Amino acid sequence: MRLQLFFIILFSSFCIQQSMALIEVDSLLLELKNTNKNKEKSLLLNNLSKNYKETDIDSSLYFAKKGFVLASEISYSRGIAENAASIADDYIIHDSLNKAKEYYLLASSHFEKLNMKHDQAEILLIIGNIYLSQSNYSDALKYYQKSQLISENNQFKSILPHVYNNTGIIYTNLGKPDQALVYLMDAYNGFKAIGLNENIGHVVSNIASIYFDKKKDSLAISYYMEALKLFQESGNHVDASTVYVNLGDYEFNKTYYLKALDYYNNAFLEMDLQNEGYLGPKSYVLVSILANLGRVYSYLGHDKKAKHYLNKALALAKQNHYIDWIEFCSFELSKIYEKNGDLRSALNYYKIYEQYGDSILNNSSIQKITQLEMQFEFDKRQKQIELENIKKETAQQKKEFYYISFIILVLFVSIIAILLYVNQRSKTSRIELKRFNLKLEHEKLQQELDHRNKELATNVMYLLSKNEFITSTAEKLKSAQSNFKKENQKLIQDIIRELLINSSKDVWKEFEVRFQEVHSNFYNNLNERFPDLTPNEKKICAFLRLNMTTKDISAITFQSVKSINMARFRLRKKINIDTDENLVAFLSQI
Repeated sequence: MRLQLFFIILFSSFCIQQSMALIEVDSLLLELKNTNKNKEKSLLLNNLSKNYKETDIDSSLYFAKKGFVLASEISYSRGIAENAASIADDYIIHDSLNKAKEYYLLASSHFEKLNMKHDQAEILLIIGNIYLSQSNYSDALKYYQKSQLISENNQFKSILPHVYNNTGIIYTNLGKPDQALVYLMDAYNGFKAIGLNENIGHVVSNIASIYFDKKKDSLAISYYMEALKLFQESGNHVDASTVYVNLGDYEFNKTYYLKALDYYNNAFLEMDLQNEGYLGPKSYVLVSILANLGRVYSYLGHDKKAKHYLNKALALAKQNHYIDWIEFCSFELSKIYEKNGDLRSALNYYKIYEQYGDSILNNSSIQKITQLEMQFEFDKRQKQIELENIKKETAQQKKEFYYISFIILVLFVSIIAILLYVNQRSKTSRIELKRFNLKLEHEKLQQELDHRNKELATNVMYLLSKNEFITSTAEKLKSAQSNFKKENQKLIQDIIRELLINSSKDVWKEFEVRFQEVHSNFYNNLNERFPDLTPNEKKICAFLRLNMTTKDISAITFQSVKSINMARFRLRKKINIDTDENLVAFLSQI
């Protein structure tokens, strides 16, 4: 049974993914005309190539080659890679696999230099596909493994299922169906996860082929029918024809040659339905149809038809180096010529058969595949060890980072605490100093106040003495007034009155000036709290503020003690002071 090989629309991001939904050719040509930058030109030419890929393959190849030459002249890696990949895609569609492989290898090396992992992984997969179609299993496996490692490390979920499917084909052809099934099931789950039903059809078809080899015919046929339905629903007639070929092989192996012929003819008809939209090489599928038609016609006794189909298949297989089909066709032709008695021709074809048959799975090839498997497992293990070491190193660095961060944090907090402490000490010192200065200032002010109060008290004593002297003098004049002549008594009376009046005015003015110097805010505060006080009552308040007795007030104001007491009583009532409360203490707080 021939397995489904993936060339399908996997030409990296170059074919369908980057065919960028109907890019307008006119706008691209206009951009190309208006730019003088060669780098931009090379990429614009590449986009023109992609735009033509599904409609005019010759124009696509023309623009890609032009872009490739331009990028090569200026050593522009991105332009070289993109255009080389597009050229290779076009050669694939032209069924020129060896030329395609040459450009894909060049594109891969440039994508690797540019660290464009996704594009590199896709190109490596396609190179593996070419080697697989040519039955070069060791080189195919090598490129699949490279693509698998890159895709697994970077989680390229759109690429991995293709790698798994085609790796499964290799292990099927190597006679390792169980190992092949592991890869094929990974491919099936991968395609299902991303919803690519058409690609699931390829995996299902390949699983069916394994079940045929395991002699589980009914299960195999059910898988083939599922694959056929998926392909036909998606309009993929080329791969649907491959399913018909596999069903024909099944009937052929059961010696139902006419049934087999019907399936092969259906495969041919299915191929004719695929006019455009298939970007893979049709030659591989076409060779399988032609070769099987030739074989079944040989068994049906139609040797002329058999040779016609087998020679067409052989020529196309040689053109693309499909080794397994070269071997198949040359062996069938050798048998036909031997049957017809043309032993020379039979020998020549048999020699071709032996030459290519030995090259498919010789000891060197098997040994190389084994080495590749071992190397791949070693590389994966090394990668795991490397990742584990990176994790450990990262964890250690993280631990060290946290440790250093903790130390820095502790130091930072300590420095902040010290600075706060120093600042607080400094602040406390400043406050203490301020308090001390305020205390000194207060003490100084208090001393100054005490001094002024003493001066004021001295002055009051002086005024009292002065008033007493004036009073005494006035009393003496008053007592002696009767001894004076009558015409002088009026004069004496005027002198007494003038002494008393002027003395009172002078005393109060002098007192008020000195009182204001010592108690500047007293009157203001008194007026604010008790604006209805009379001038005389304010005087009484001032005298009381100095803790003067009623007798002293009487002496300084020339009022009787009784009058002063009455004034004090009225004052208490006016400022609403209880009889139990000390009036002098109350006024000292104002």
